Amino acid sequence: MTVILALMSGATLLTVLIAVACHVLRQYADRRRARLSAVPRRALVSLVADEHASEAQLDLLAGLPAGVWRAVAPTAIGMLAKLRGDARVALAAVFERRGMVSQALRDLATGSPIRRGRAAVLLGSLARHDAVPGLCALLDDRHREVRLAAVRALALIGDVSAAQPLLASVIGRRPTPPQLIADALAKLGPAVLPSLLDALRDPRPPVRLSAVNAIHQLGATGARTSLVAALRTDESVEVRRLAARALGRLGTRSALAPLIDATGPDQPLPVRAEATLAIGEWASADAVDVLGSLLADDHYPVAHAAARALLRTGPAGLATLRRAAAAPDTTAQAHATEALTLAGHQPDHGFAATGHAS
Repeated sequence: MTVILALMSGATLLTVLIAVACHVLRQYADRRRARLSAVPRRALVSLVADEHASEAQLDLLAGLPAGVWRAVAPTAIGMLAKLRGDARVALAAVFERRGMVSQALRDLATGSPIRRGRAAVLLGSLARHDAVPGLCALLDDRHREVRLAAVRALALIGDVSAAQPLLASVIGRRPTPPQLIADALAKLGPAVLPSLLDALRDPRPPVRLSAVNAIHQLGATGARTSLVAALRTDESVEVRRLAARALGRLGTRSALAPLIDATGPDQPLPVRAEATLAIGEWASADAVDVLGSLLADDHYPVAHAAARALLRTGPAGLATLRRAAAAPDTTAQAHATEALTLAGHQPDHGFAATGHAS
């Protein structure tokens, strides 16, 4: 028993010593990296701060030893996303001169997922259009982190040729969440709209979800007709709900009537609630009248959305809410009072039906 206890004590001591040694080594490595990167970091700051980068500054960074550059490279890559104009061009030139761009393009097809992911990050930060085919291939990578790095890189590059591969990546063996793809598609800019309109006719719901979500983010008025069709006829309730939201953001007069129709009692509840909320983008008498009637809806999501929407319709909407809040013991009263209170408006329970204070 004594021998066993001695062995256990020795093992515990050894574990503690190993932990202490690892901690000391990590501290040493951190201090060494900080020391090695101090001068290059100052050179980086000087490079991006100067209106015109000098050849000497570029030479200094391009000629850094490999170990020193590894310490400063993450900072340099992080700077790329924040820079514009000549400073960004100068920093990009450093990566070119160090051969990192050509290496990253090769690494997109390497067997190492870490190298593939790092290559995607760098090429996206540099907005390299020649990397788009390789990045699109990574959308089906077996490693999730690599796939997400490729999505982010394609969004940064903003090449519309990536639209179809991005849309296709929401289905298949390794699907990417539609919301992430929608965010990336929206960052491709208005030129992506034709691809999104085509995608609204795709038979696969996740593709349509990504498309309608991206259209909402773009606020593309040219999509009104397609959004109305999706709101009225799409088989997916979620696509219809998002189409209602997108139409609300457009705010065009011709979008109001389809949204009013979508609040009807025969429509799915999520669609009714979203369409009700979207109507709040209009301050017209028609919009206020519809929302006022929906305050008394039997379904909480619809009545709640109507109260929130009325807050955005201006004085007429506030007057409607005050009248509802003054009514005795009704569903509309509860929703109206809650909305007014949360928005910082004190409900006036003496507000007469005519809309004048008693």
